[in-house]
Amino acid sequence: MKPDTIGNKDTKLCFKHLIPHNSLVISAGLGADISAETNLIAEKGCMVVGIDPCILTNQIFRGTKMLQNFMYLRYALSSSENDVIMTESTDGEWIASTDPSHCSLTNNQTAKYKAPSLTLTNLLSTFKKVSYLKIDIEGGEYDIIRQTENIDVPQLSIEFHDFAIPTFNKGDTKECIKKIESWGYKTFDYGDGCEFLFVKKNLL
Repeated sequence: MKPDTIGNKDTKLCFKHLIPHNSLVISAGLGADISAETNLIAEKGCMVVGIDPCILTNQIFRGTKMLQNFMYLRYALSSSENDVIMTESTDGEWIASTDPSHCSLTNNQTAKYKAPSLTLTNLLSTFKKVSYLKIDIEGGEYDIIRQTENIDVPQLSIEFHDFAIPTFNKGDTKECIKKIESWGYKTFDYGDGCEFLFVKKNLL
């Protein structure tokens, strides 16, 4: 059994038959492309909650009230509810991270700003019955997983950034994958060694 591919440019994996019609999807880290999210809106009638504090992302999505079934929240997904300091490339890289050592930030023009944050626990308490959760937050995923006791979402897609941030390595990624698998997930590698789909074993 192989996952389906959704989106046009920044494609993601999921098992579409496991996503109920009109269910809720959370996408943390939007960048400039939401083709995967709009694919689920079009095919499944999903309601998508998009979370991203980036300046450039906000310029694109702050006027998305006309986009049916899409809610944009200008927050950072973080391991705490405290405001975080973001460093964002202003050279069109569409990268923002709480870690300024990210390789896309170190040699580029950047801007720093404070952003409000949400924890994964509070996010999943606020938005119930999430069918698919995507996390692509440029290094912040490690602390979130380490501080989360459990996740009970049917499908979870995460990009790990050990290739971009010197603070982390493949050992850190393997540690996080092992923890997620202990919550009852089966792992599907996107094929690049950094992005993975996790699906509850009891659904397969």
